[in-house]
Amino acid sequence: MWKNVILCIVLGVIATSAHYSIPGGSGSSKPGPVCPPPACPESKDKCKLSAQENKKIVLDFYTQVFVKRNFSAVDIHYAPNIIQHNPHVGDGRKPFLDFMTSVKPVPVAIYRPVAECDLVYLHVKMITEDDDSKPQAIVDIFRVECGKIVEHWDVIQPVITNVGNPRPMF
Repeated sequence: MWKNVILCIVLGVIATSAHYSIPGGSGSSKPGPVCPPPACPESKDKCKLSAQENKKIVLDFYTQVFVKRNFSAVDIHYAPNIIQHNPHVGDGRKPFLDFMTSVKPVPVAIYRPVAECDLVYLHVKMITEDDDSKPQAIVDIFRVECGKIVEHWDVIQPVITNVGNPRPMF
């Protein structure tokens, strides 16, 4: 047991969906979690939607707005007073809509949607059509309360081809 606790502390390993066993650990033949699954942190969300429900909301929003350019999805999925951490967009629905309608459409592909509690993470590739622009790798993070996106962060970097390892970014 102590080996498992120490492993959790030292490595920061959190087994959220799979169970692991440590060879030579507790001596039990049944695999068990190395670390207990983390509880969802306390949230203002009184609705307590599941991570999968939150992921479905965010995927629908992202597909409608960024892929299909259906901006009515903003009223459906965005809270009126959404908090933005993107430095180019103000808080609320209108600044986001103003931004989206001022930029030309660009193809995006969602590679890895991940949800935990009230947070949803999307690993996205945006393909720009300008000759001088490169595709971009994006991680969008959304916080959902009662079925509405209430907060958004993103991290964006160019996709590079001169890489130090044989693995692509996607």
